[in-house]
Amino acid sequence: MYCELEGIRIEEPLLKDKDWGNETTPLLRCNGRVIVSLMSTTIVQWSQQEIEQFVERAKQIYRDKLAMILEPEHTGEIVAIAPESEDYFLGTNEIDASHRARDAGRIGPLYFLRVGSDYTYRMMSPRR
Repeated sequence: MYCELEGIRIEEPLLKDKDWGNETTPLLRCNGRVIVSLMSTTIVQWSQQEIEQFVERAKQIYRDKLAMILEPEHTGEIVAIAPESEDYFLGTNEIDASHRARDAGRIGPLYFLRVGSDYTYRMMSPRR
């Protein structure tokens, strides 16, 4: 028996229920990754290498394709990028962009950038 989740074949079915706050949450394992389903949200534990590849792919899509489409008209807005499909969604903030992605039927991880910038937020410590 197996489960399909977003195109990932889960070889081991439900392993056990894990108490997650007030919710009882199914805990699954797929290709060595632990997958925890939290109501309508799914969390997949990725290795550091997988995270770095995801981030680099999203940044590459922005540099190679999206920057010329979105700049300068949308400078300052947040873009949510789905690296697997190269889909993107604009919003005033991360929540707005992710809602637009979900409304369009997008399920899966998103990478957020501020249009016209190399980062979403910039934090600086006060000068002395």
